[in-house]
Amino acid sequence: MKNLKTLVAHPLFRIFQNPIFLFVMWMCITLVCCIFKLAQGRYNNFLIFRQSYWDALAQISLYLENLNAYLYGISFTVLIAPFAVLPIPLGMILWCLANTAFLYYAIRKLEPETWKFTLIIWVSANDLYEAMVYQQYNVGIAAMIILAFVCIEKKKDFWAALFIVVGTMTKIYGILGLAFILFSKRKLHLLWGILFWSIVFFCLPMIYTSPEYVLSQYRDWLEVLIYKNNLNTFCYYTNISLLGMVRKISQVTTYSDLWLIIPGILLFIAPYFRINQYESKSFRLLYLSSVLLFMILFSTGTEGCGYISAMVAVGIWFVNTPTRKKTPVLNITLLIFCIVLTSLSASGIFPKYVRVNYVSPYALKALPCVFIWLKIVWEQLTQNFVTALPASLTETGKRSRIDIVLPCYNPYEGWEQQLIEKHKELEAMLDGYDIRFIVVNDGSKRGFTEEAVFRLTNNLPSTIIVDNKTNQGKGAAVRDGIAYSDSELALYTDYDFPYKIESVCQVIKYLEAGYDVVVANRNHTYYSQLSTRRKLASHASRFLNFMLLGLTHTDTQGGLKGFNRKGKAFLASTRIKQFLFDTEFIYKASLDDTTFIKEVPVDLRSEVMLPDMKKGVFVNELKNLLMICWKG
Repeated sequence: MKNLKTLVAHPLFRIFQNPIFLFVMWMCITLVCCIFKLAQGRYNNFLIFRQSYWDALAQISLYLENLNAYLYGISFTVLIAPFAVLPIPLGMILWCLANTAFLYYAIRKLEPETWKFTLIIWVSANDLYEAMVYQQYNVGIAAMIILAFVCIEKKKDFWAALFIVVGTMTKIYGILGLAFILFSKRKLHLLWGILFWSIVFFCLPMIYTSPEYVLSQYRDWLEVLIYKNNLNTFCYYTNISLLGMVRKISQVTTYSDLWLIIPGILLFIAPYFRINQYESKSFRLLYLSSVLLFMILFSTGTEGCGYISAMVAVGIWFVNTPTRKKTPVLNITLLIFCIVLTSLSASGIFPKYVRVNYVSPYALKALPCVFIWLKIVWEQLTQNFVTALPASLTETGKRSRIDIVLPCYNPYEGWEQQLIEKHKELEAMLDGYDIRFIVVNDGSKRGFTEEAVFRLTNNLPSTIIVDNKTNQGKGAAVRDGIAYSDSELALYTDYDFPYKIESVCQVIKYLEAGYDVVVANRNHTYYSQLSTRRKLASHASRFLNFMLLGLTHTDTQGGLKGFNRKGKAFLASTRIKQFLFDTEFIYKASLDDTTFIKEVPVDLRSEVMLPDMKKGVFVNELKNLLMICWKG
């Protein structure tokens, strides 16, 4: 082990991990390919790409004369235009270099550790060579899918939409970028971006053609894709996929590929139901690997030279798998198997007899990728990716003051006596803590009398009273109360303490464990008290929290939240004055990947009665939800 560490630390070894060296190496591979193909005079793919722009300019059909060659959307002519107007040798070289640099940039933006980035680059180097020999656009497509993932990770969904749209409108595969939509916390931005960029790239070719021509080319493109799919079935050079491997080994023509595609889709989407794993970047990165492999394995148009996407995916899986310590031998075996059979089988170092008689005729190049894809799905379905735990508070922190903010509007008679009793219960259960109430009168018209306040403060002298003369809403009241809190830990709930004291103590327990925000998760005892209308609204709220905001902690309206100083800052930054400030609070906290959020099941007190809400409240809160989704 010491010798291995010494070797890794050696300056000569570190050179091969240097990002500049890796970039130059990739660009040199591409440049060598270009020079080699120019010397041979064989660069048909680029000539076809280039000609598409000139055909579009002359409004000649892109497909009728190229049924087996040109399979891209008319929007592709926008991308190829800068290279098509250059002299052919220069245009071809720059086209290949641009695609290579684009993919390198995309992988780099995943921000892997140095050794992880190095492995991904080296594992896919040979397939980069294979792709550049044929001037493949698959390199650019892989980059767009990766960058769509990256932009969603960085909450730049509008730009993620750009890569999804360009990939889809140029070579249909880009639509797989939508696989990451459930991880998005700004789905309205993503959907708006898709609409915007779709219009832009639909109209761009019209600048140098015409609307009628563009519409006709999209119709022809669809027909050609269907026609080409049928031709690919037993083609020697295409359908190098799971579909093709099964078809070519069985030699059966009578079954439909849907018998493989539908189970494949079901396996692909099954991990989506593990919502609690969405918080892990490793889980999300494995979905990126799964998407890139799915694109290759379930397409009849997959060519042997198009496996650059698959090898990048294999590299991403290998460096992010949660089973690195559990199944190291299996993982390394699969990686080596993939490098040998998938990556090197087309090269001169692979036995020609095996390649010609077995690998190519039966599409065995896909076999290792199938095994790895299945292992990725298995890992996503069975492994726990969320392993990071917060740092527990010190004993000093656990024996300090806790502020409890209690918004109060038109309280019932005797509310102050109940608070005095709840304070005693809390002190008894939280021995050692100094419990301080911060009671916020939110412009009450009755109940919040001077006598009641006197009795409360006389019995609990540490209590802080915030007396707002105007009703502003629960969110504003909670923020007003938080402004008076200077404790390490705090929470807020309703003044009548609707949940059992044990539930409140459980929230504090997790704050002690180091969680930044603790969220009440209401169970059946709560929902059994609700009217049908309010129950439906609550479930609809949780669904929209997940679908629109990408929240994995969807029960944001529980009315009991705990937080430390870090969590308090998120709460203080909210702007909504009414009930949905809870959702805004949790959403803001969830945008920070370093924030630890914990859900705690809570029990409603049996004597609590929950009133129904007015219809106007639902409409107003829906507006607030859309505002959160749009403005963050």
